[in-house]
Amino acid sequence: MPLRKRKHGGQRRTHKARAELTLGRDSAWPLEDIPATSDPLTAFADVCAGLRDDLHETIEIAIDLVPLSGRQRRRWHVQAMRDDRDGSSDAAGLLRGLARSLWYGDTTSRPARRPQRLRTDGEALQMMQRRQDLRARHGKLNDHTAAFACQVLVMAESDVRGRAKAHFQGIIAAFNQWSGHNHFRVVGLDLGLAFLGSDRFGRRRRFDRRLDRGIFAPAGRNAAIVSAKDVAAFLRPPTKHCASQNVLRGPGSFAPPPLGLPDYAYQPGVLPLGTVRGRDGARRLVGVRVEDTLFDLHGGKSGFGKTNRSLNMFLHVALRLGEGGCFVDPHKDALRKAMVHLTDPGVCDRVELLDFSRQPDGHDAHVMTWNVMSIHGCPRHALEAKRAAIVDSFATATGWGRRNQRAMNLLEQATTALLELGMRLPAQVQPTLFQLTTFLSNETWRHAVLPHLSPRSRDFWTNRFPHLADEAITPITNVVDRLRSNDMVAAILGASTSTFDLRRSMDSRRLVLVCPKGPGRQATQLIANFVLNETVRAFLSREDIEDEAARPRFWCWFDEAQQYEGGSSDSLAVLFEQCRKFGARVFMLTQNINRLSPDNREAAATNRSHQGSFAVSREAATRTVGELGSLKPEQLLRLPEYVYAQSVKVGPAISAPFLVRGVSVDDLWGEHAKPEDMPRLVAALDRRRRRVGDVLDELDTLDDRIVAALGHGRPGGGSAVDDGTGPRPHSIRHA
Repeated sequence: MPLRKRKHGGQRRTHKARAELTLGRDSAWPLEDIPATSDPLTAFADVCAGLRDDLHETIEIAIDLVPLSGRQRRRWHVQAMRDDRDGSSDAAGLLRGLARSLWYGDTTSRPARRPQRLRTDGEALQMMQRRQDLRARHGKLNDHTAAFACQVLVMAESDVRGRAKAHFQGIIAAFNQWSGHNHFRVVGLDLGLAFLGSDRFGRRRRFDRRLDRGIFAPAGRNAAIVSAKDVAAFLRPPTKHCASQNVLRGPGSFAPPPLGLPDYAYQPGVLPLGTVRGRDGARRLVGVRVEDTLFDLHGGKSGFGKTNRSLNMFLHVALRLGEGGCFVDPHKDALRKAMVHLTDPGVCDRVELLDFSRQPDGHDAHVMTWNVMSIHGCPRHALEAKRAAIVDSFATATGWGRRNQRAMNLLEQATTALLELGMRLPAQVQPTLFQLTTFLSNETWRHAVLPHLSPRSRDFWTNRFPHLADEAITPITNVVDRLRSNDMVAAILGASTSTFDLRRSMDSRRLVLVCPKGPGRQATQLIANFVLNETVRAFLSREDIEDEAARPRFWCWFDEAQQYEGGSSDSLAVLFEQCRKFGARVFMLTQNINRLSPDNREAAATNRSHQGSFAVSREAATRTVGELGSLKPEQLLRLPEYVYAQSVKVGPAISAPFLVRGVSVDDLWGEHAKPEDMPRLVAALDRRRRRVGDVLDELDTLDDRIVAALGHGRPGGGSAVDDGTGPRPHSIRHA
């Protein structure tokens, strides 16, 4: 046996089994017609399933087809018809023809008609079978489909001699499925004790040369001739009837990319999608027009490419389109990758980072501050929108909208009271989210600020609140206390003055990166909903810009869209239904579209310009194909990583779903990745950030400063506020 060297030195003995196959009878006889409900490739896949990588096992099957010219086909047809007349299409017929030639002296002559006799049943069956055989033979000869000269080479390889032979025999057995009027046989001479075939010493080199170089040189004088029907199973991939598990399943039948889908060449007016296979079979990088893009909903399993696709679009908006955008990523990995590409001068000055995750620097870290309660400088009618945004965020994160109406009402009343205080206070002492705990649990502080509330608010806190049970405030204070326990979250949400303003970021085309990762799942969901509801509020506030064309577009990507579900909030639906005319361009990403509420799904499906899906669960696939149409759920179940089905708006029409292969961020934007320039981006961010320790120190004294600003401060620096050292006043009585 030949030796093959290892890659890392040494030698290993490789055993090979070779064979060339040809047709066992005259080529005019057809092979067995295998029904469509049975896929013959199953047998080949089952044999290949037994290969072992550690033994370097391979199986190679080369089926070479050379189309017959019209002249060659006519010659083959004439020869076959002559063989029929001579009866020499098989060995028995050849002997009969030879006997007639010896007896009559002419193979074309026929004996004189003999008197007919009655045939036995056996003879009648034999004649019927012969007529069927001739009908099948003439069917192949008269078939007007393509005919080919055929060469079949088979080789199995293994480090173990017996395994190479066993795999080889399995492949030969798989070819026996076509045994019928004709069959495949191994080329060689059988001597009984030995078989002289392609593995013979003198033939190995020639066989390997033909296999490696694709040389068409069939054994014998004439090549086997097959019709397209004979070899149809080898000309297509495995079908759904192939039961073997050792088959890479295709995604199914998808529509071709729509006409008019533009190629992507970093032009500003086209957002990148990925690569598609065109009608000519070549792959090309394509995108969707910015003007055709309004809203997009995408589903898919974790790690299959949703975030990668979104980052490519976000970086295009930042680096090529020059417009503003917001990317909300609960996991922060995407933000790290995006920031490395945003270090160029002129780009880094537009970046704003709102990172709620814990930083290794602790109190020395720097953060942007965002007071969700601040209403300084806002008109009176903005109070209602602010209150709705905060209350809806709590309701969604906690689910109170469905099961705890008392907590909802108490939260709404407390939020209204703090916002009314904010209307009367300067910017440096605006109440924050953490004053909710002070207002609800500290009776002395609450009584100090009650005179500055509206009569309706004072009536609730004076007459109705005292009749609630002690534990009525616990659902609210528990959530706020959990946020206060995290220094990063407390520093961002606990400063009276904000260095972050989403409406300002929209109008000035800033690039906002948000990581809402708080202390626990509920806190993360609450922060994410603060961002979503503030986004809706900021878009709707643009009604003060009367000219719609003067409202700059702002692009938003919200990952893990299911975290905006859970309460009675309809912010997602409002974002899709009402914010388009205010410049909103929104991309929602979720692992399971079924986790969105029916109202939000309906709003997204009605107003979307694009929609797609990576591989998803069966339930999600059933829902998604109902929206996309012309697909089956199984097609989405089998999509490989970074391949997704996409339906887009091209001009006035929505396309049928087609397949897109995603392109990695490194491949598309690698030239902009400059980790060495990160200090420039950090310096630009620090110009709008504050030290965590300084913000926390201010938060610790904010309650006293608010009371002092309202005119209740005591001489000598004293305060009417309970400092927590004495007994807590029992302001809440059991109802």
